[in-house]
Formats: sequence, structure tokens, C-alpha cells
Amino acid sequence: MHMMLSLFLAHPVLQTHSGYHVVLGGDCNVDVGRTYSNTFVLQDFCKALNLHIDVDHESYSIDYTYYFAMKAFHTLDHFVISEELFVESVGNIYAIHEVDNTSDHEAGC
Repeated sequence: MHMMLSLFLAHPVLQTHSGYHVVLGGDCNVDVGRTYSNTFVLQDFCKALNLHIDVDHESYSIDYTYYFAMKAFHTLDHFVISEELFVESVGNIYAIHEVDNTSDHEAGC
């Protein structure tokens, strides 16, 4: 629900300022490999604003960004990137798995 509200609030701002470089990142609660309503909401948002989801980049190599009790692993955290940055400026997209991370989410870079 939080992601949907955030996208709803961001949409008119991004639409008004189209042409700007944009990187949105965070816990989207979207596993793009699964068919859920949040997945379609994020994909439609990106399509409407000519933005790209990190998983579509050729250098994307994230295995997971969220884990539950080290038994269930999902990729729920994403970057949404404007066209020009996605094509010309993104190098590698990966997760940092550090043993001293106290969160159940991994950092994406």
C-alpha cells in the first residue's frame, strides 16, 4: 500500500518535470518475477513516465534483496531510472550481502 501511495504522489511531479534525470529507489514490495497487483502498478507507472525498472538492465545481477529467517529470499527492493540514465549512465546493479547488516533487506547498488 505504501508503494502505491508513493507512486500516486510522485506521478504528477514527475509528469510535470519530464525530461529530468530521475532515480527512485527503495522497498517496493514488488518481486517482478511474480504476478501480483503491485508488479503491474509499478510496471504501468514506469511505462506511463518512460522510466525503467532496474531488473530490465543488462548489468542487473541481484540475487535477492530481502530474506525471511534465511529461508525465503525475494527481490523486493528496486531502482526506477529515467531513460537517459538507464541507457547511458548505469554500470552494474548488484546487492551487497554484508554479514553485519542488521536489516532483513540488503543494500542495492
